[in-house]
Amino acid sequence: MNLNMPRMNGIEATEHIKRQYSHVAIVGLSVNAETQNQEAMIKAGASVFLRKETAVEQLYPAIQRALHVSSYGV
Repeated sequence: MNLNMPRMNGIEATEHIKRQYSHVAIVGLSVNAETQNQEAMIKAGASVFLRKETAVEQLYPAIQRALHVSSYGV
């Protein structure tokens, strides 16, 4: 989930998705990775948040963690 989107930002979209589909794992991504944005995405329901610059190396492990969190609530 990208933080910056044209019609609905990633925080709002994550909240909406998690309300309707709580089992869905969401990985937040953004170039605007200030602490407040990271915290807001996690609070909205994202399992993990990555900076786009590091996503190439960290995306696969982040998806694995997100699926683990989504499945086990850990």
